[in-house]
Amino acid sequence: MSRAKLIAFGYPIVELMALWLVAQWIGWGSAIILLLLGIPVGFIIMGKASRKRPVWFLAGLLVAIPGFVTDIIGLVLLLPPIQRTLERRGRAWLEANVTFLDFSGGAAQMRSPYDTGDVIPGTVIHDDEPGHDEPGHDDGPPFGRPSITG
Repeated sequence: MSRAKLIAFGYPIVELMALWLVAQWIGWGSAIILLLLGIPVGFIIMGKASRKRPVWFLAGLLVAIPGFVTDIIGLVLLLPPIQRTLERRGRAWLEANVTFLDFSGGAAQMRSPYDTGDVIPGTVIHDDEPGHDEPGHDDGPPFGRPSITG
């Protein structure tokens, strides 16, 4: 079975089993209330997240998703040792695989580990200018048609 199928079918089964176990322990009404309380708590955690604490956003998202397994994973992500480890590994992965926009200089600039800073000067030629592809222009044959010259 592929990993995607295992996640797609296994995750709901695990969450339903966890719900059943919690409901047997504290009762169905309390279990449903706990599931529903996780949603606003997750949004509060996501609201407290910042650019410097991306793990908090992920933790809040997991808590906001109804389910006891995702709640536990989200709450574990709030533990400082786990956060430090994930942020260190996540930052290394992002810098190696993602291009960032840098707004520190005013205008947005692309930044990538592979960016050498070289700039190629040039002029943009717009093909959608009126009269560009009409017969009689002086900049060559119309696009897609061969030139008829003798």
